[in-house]
Amino acid sequence: MDADQQTKKQNFSFGEEEYIAQETGKLKIACHRCGQKLDVTSCEPFSVVACPHCRTSLIVPRWFDSYLLEEIVGEGGMATVYRALDPALDREVAVKVLRLTDETDENFRELFLREARTAASINHQAVIAVYTCAVAEDSPYIVMEYMGGGSLEKILEKNPGKLDILQVCKWILDVAGGLERAARHGIIHHDIKPANIMMDSDGNVKIGDFGIAQKRFEKFSSLPGTENAWGSPFYVSPEKAKDGTESFSGDIYSLGAAFYHLLTGVPPFHEYEDLEELVYARIDKEPLPPSAIRKDIPGELSLIVMNMMARDPRMRPGYQEIRASLASFIKNAEKTVHSAPESYENVSSASGSGSEGPEGKKEPAFPEKNENISGREEKAIPEENKGSGRFTALRNGITGIFVAAVVFILSFLFFRMLFSFLKG
Repeated sequence: MDADQQTKKQNFSFGEEEYIAQETGKLKIACHRCGQKLDVTSCEPFSVVACPHCRTSLIVPRWFDSYLLEEIVGEGGMATVYRALDPALDREVAVKVLRLTDETDENFRELFLREARTAASINHQAVIAVYTCAVAEDSPYIVMEYMGGGSLEKILEKNPGKLDILQVCKWILDVAGGLERAARHGIIHHDIKPANIMMDSDGNVKIGDFGIAQKRFEKFSSLPGTENAWGSPFYVSPEKAKDGTESFSGDIYSLGAAFYHLLTGVPPFHEYEDLEELVYARIDKEPLPPSAIRKDIPGELSLIVMNMMARDPRMRPGYQEIRASLASFIKNAEKTVHSAPESYENVSSASGSGSEGPEGKKEPAFPEKNENISGREEKAIPEENKGSGRFTALRNGITGIFVAAVVFILSFLFFRMLFSFLKG
């Protein structure tokens, strides 16, 4: 791990002195490597300083309400997300703070907090947990589960078109489960995209950011110059692009579009450079099938994605059907992978024509075994038993000749007696 990564992984432990420092306007931290105490009150928040004792790089945190913000991990159009420490429970959390602008009036602030409370009610392993929400420094904020693995968007940027197909299917299967639970609570996500699908430190994916984008869209899409106010144009459903409304099936379209992007490395309709053309193309056109972009995507999986992105919302599968299709595909694919070596051997032994070995050498079509016509394997005779085998054969031959002679003599005597009886 390099110095920059180590800096981002740091955590701070606090005692009574640090809490007193917070109340008096002082901020002191302890170096995570050597324990040296530093007064960083006058330092710019989130700047990097060196420990005077061991020269370890440290990020200057800042207090926000009762949380210690350690670094910025994400910025969007409406909010900033920080990696933070919750000193009361000694755990790492994510704090999402609504950015104050002229647009963020009291009604929108209340919507921000209301959606946080709504998301907290879902309670599913594939949905980012919301711990609490409140207002501090006149800014609404949400405290959530920290996802140390980052977003799938970041992972995709590093591996475009190279993500493991089965792994992507498992991610979407999990997310579909979380969205299904949300739908049962009457909650529509409205902004599904790889950036809102996060991974924790153990590799589990979860969906976050429920509902905020739709509220922003409803509030400002009617204003002059905001006709193209879609939060995520690459993933927006046709019906939302057309008239700004959507239902649960709109989430399914967006999930399909995110699935498409993760599999192929490019979003659907990526060939359109103009934003307006990009959005409206999906109203009367179909994207290229994923299998046409990435050749190793099976046709069956490509069809699942295209069905999720059907232009007619009524033709899209529901969450249960999506999950059943993906579970079946994953099961069959894993079974094929696990049985591939055995299948190869069976085909080779039954082909009768031989096959190329791993080094290009011609291999025999059948196993080199001592087999008789019945196909059952004969046991080889050990060298030390070959002499005794020849003696046994000689003995058996003499016995056969003796038996034949006895039978001949007895037959001769029988017929001679019979002939004498008939003559006399």
